[in-house]
Amino acid sequence: MLRRTAFRYCSMPIAAALSVILAAYAAKPQSHNVSPNIAQSKRSEAPPARQLYLAGRVPFSAPPPMAIVAGVQCDADGNIYARYSPALPNRFTLPKLPLTRISLASRSVVQFHVPTPEGYAFVQSQGFYVEPDGSVYGLLAAYRQQPGPKAVPNFPVPMVVRYQDDGTVDSVIKLQLPQGVHVQPFRLAVFPDGHLLMTGLVMNSPGRLPPSTGVFTGIFDRGGGYAGPLTLPDDVKPKPMGQVRVFRPGASTSPGNARAKGIPTAPHKPMNAWFLDVMFGFMLGSPDGNVYLFRASSPARLYVLSSGGTVLRRVVINPPVPGMIPSEASLTSEGALLLRFSQPMGAENAQPSQVLALADPGTGKITETYKAPPRAGAPACASPEDEILFLRESKVGHLEVAEYLPR
Repeated sequence: MLRRTAFRYCSMPIAAALSVILAAYAAKPQSHNVSPNIAQSKRSEAPPARQLYLAGRVPFSAPPPMAIVAGVQCDADGNIYARYSPALPNRFTLPKLPLTRISLASRSVVQFHVPTPEGYAFVQSQGFYVEPDGSVYGLLAAYRQQPGPKAVPNFPVPMVVRYQDDGTVDSVIKLQLPQGVHVQPFRLAVFPDGHLLMTGLVMNSPGRLPPSTGVFTGIFDRGGGYAGPLTLPDDVKPKPMGQVRVFRPGASTSPGNARAKGIPTAPHKPMNAWFLDVMFGFMLGSPDGNVYLFRASSPARLYVLSSGGTVLRRVVINPPVPGMIPSEASLTSEGALLLRFSQPMGAENAQPSQVLALADPGTGKITETYKAPPRAGAPACASPEDEILFLRESKVGHLEVAEYLPR
């Protein structure tokens, strides 16, 4: 039986352009209410890894996951949300791969399909966001023309989809960017008061290098109106041209080859590849109403944001293995962070390829690390009972959620 490997895969039209030499331009600092509260975990050895053992299985009649895209999220009831495919996705199926809610209590699944707004020829699903109460949102990049090799103005239009509980579309909101600014959207968060937070890359004119000139982090109101920028202290930023290394994707770093070798993949991280810290970052909501924003850097940057757009604190989390980057996170019942750290593709001495760790969101200190059995599956998140949930294929070829606990 083929081994099923989960990976975070990027296939948006800008990805090809980002594989060339990136120049850099100094980003103008933007004013906002920023708290100086900064915490950094000490650079010390991580605790010895505790072995996980199987505590239970929850079978489903749905197809199993061959590939998981854009991470996994959970709500406060322990439902799992993942964009996964029962077959390896390609450039035709990936852009509109639906989000699936996996409910352990009812042993049922619900799919949230990607709509195509009227007047647009192509839509790319860029991610999703699940509030602790289970409200679901999707982030889209909509194009008026089919993407192609010609250098024509075909910038993505960021849109947010609000879904109903049964998976149907409630509404689609167009995000109003500042005049003359074009953004490749990547991640979305929703505050309890309805304000939206989007991160992405500021795009250059078609055919011009670099394809991106900086990081975009902006807040929008409930109707999609631009409320203003959010400045993150010590955020990632473009590097001077002389400091950027060329990245040429090769056969050894393709998702297909990684799957064939049984290697859990993560974004390839060339030196000073600041844009990947944004592309592969992620956000999750907390029951207290705050939003946790991660940059996929090493050490990891965590920003705790209030609903008013204030940076409550910046936390630096040193990985359990040097060079590892955060690829997923969830909150335990006691408010700790369950983090999945991965080795970047192409990293030397990339063993282990991934580590699960428990961290204090206030200090960034890693308090526990866990080692999962080889066939545990793809790590999902922590359950309300603080079991570590994994998605995998069952013995009969269906979706299964495996529940693990540390010894």
